[in-house]
Amino acid sequence: MTEQNKLRCEVVQDLLPLYHDDVVNEVTKREIEEHLSACESCTEQYRSLCEDIPKQSGAPQRTTKNLFRLIMKEERRKRIILTTLVCLCAAAVLTGVYKLLFGVNLKPLTSDDINIIRVYEYDLSDNFYANDSNGKNSKGIFVYYSVDADKLRGGSEGKLSWDNGVADYDFKVPLLSTGKKSDEKYTDIITIPIDDNSKEVRFAGRTIWKKGDAYEEPPAYVEGYHRFEYSYESSGFTVIDDHFILEMPDGTETVWDIDGNVLYEGKQEHDE
Repeated sequence: MTEQNKLRCEVVQDLLPLYHDDVVNEVTKREIEEHLSACESCTEQYRSLCEDIPKQSGAPQRTTKNLFRLIMKEERRKRIILTTLVCLCAAAVLTGVYKLLFGVNLKPLTSDDINIIRVYEYDLSDNFYANDSNGKNSKGIFVYYSVDADKLRGGSEGKLSWDNGVADYDFKVPLLSTGKKSDEKYTDIITIPIDDNSKEVRFAGRTIWKKGDAYEEPPAYVEGYHRFEYSYESSGFTVIDDHFILEMPDGTETVWDIDGNVLYEGKQEHDE
């Protein structure tokens, strides 16, 4: 070939493996064949290539095209495996973080987080409905409290434990709260049972009752809530803005204010 065709020789020599495997298009094939007919150097190289990689018939050939397909298939498989592993690792990490923050390691609420509004000691042993179920639970401590709603977002967990006559009720919440911030207050009631062996009751780390101390006489809504707890002739008990509402199955309602004054007692009339 002339000096003018030197570059063309280099291009053709690069295409010879594909020409050998018959994976070039017809135009390229004709140009290569025309070049080989006039170029002894490229023809000799092509012969050498045919000796090193003889063409086979019958069985599938391990051609350059097939090799390329195998390589691409293997690369796709590796990418799929890698992507799957990354997704699994990410899911495991996110699950672990979620459990760490919202399920496993909970932080306790302290006495500074909870506002205790009212505490009453009650003894309803003379009420037959209390003794019908469990005499011990007819005595207890009634706690009406509030807490910032933000602190309870994501759920909360309350646990009552006893140790040598001391009851300890703890609140635990996730390390991080969820949802939008607000100024809302969450109010609720809890009763902690006591008996003759009880010495002290703690609520969120604060002592709220000690045996022998004098306490204010409980208002009637304490017994109303107790009736609701035992499901004795009551269908509901609701607290709204420091008003306590006992609902009876026949539709009768009694409403008390926080001091125990009866604000309403009777059957609500509903429009038909």
